Amino acid sequence: MIVRKEQSKTFYKYLKLIYDILATETSGYALYIHEGRLYFATYAMGGKLSISSSGVEVYDELCKEPGAYEIRMTPHKDFEISKLPESKVTEDMKNIFKHATIGLEEKNHLCEINSNCSSVIADIARKSKLRIKDRYLKVMKKLQDFDVSMNKDFIICTKAEAVDKENLQVVLIMYFWCEDIQDEYDQDKLGMD
Repeated sequence: MIVRKEQSKTFYKYLKLIYDILATETSGYALYIHEGRLYFATYAMGGKLSISSSGVEVYDELCKEPGAYEIRMTPHKDFEISKLPESKVTEDMKNIFKHATIGLEEKNHLCEINSNCSSVIADIARKSKLRIKDRYLKVMKKLQDFDVSMNKDFIICTKAEAVDKENLQVVLIMYFWCEDIQDEYDQDKLGMD
């Protein structure tokens, strides 16, 4: 299935926002749908795969059959959703999907934000003894300009596991309710040039 801007405006803008941010900070990244939930995947140094749930539930018509789906941006800047063959869904991926979902249910991993996004993220970073890059803070500060029609603007989920000198995994997840984003949304507004 192809998600085009003119047909699925809200979902398209959400995916475009996530892709813009991932592209600035990671050498490899992907979006997956598994059991009706959207996941972000990044590839850390050494090619280690790290996946966390965004908390976003995906419409049933986008993935009617059970299993995992991959979302890719096409050369025309649309998004293609395709079902992954079972052979490509490794045991590691299944375990990561499972643990990412469990992490969402833990209260201390969620932070509701109405304003002052960058300072809250910085506070999460300090409490977790993690370093969030300046680029993320710049993007998040820009996102405050969006006019969202719901009470909550963002959920930030910061997940760290097995922190040591050789293995530091940090996944910063944004759940952005974009039911009523301003039409002015574009790459320049995010300061991504």
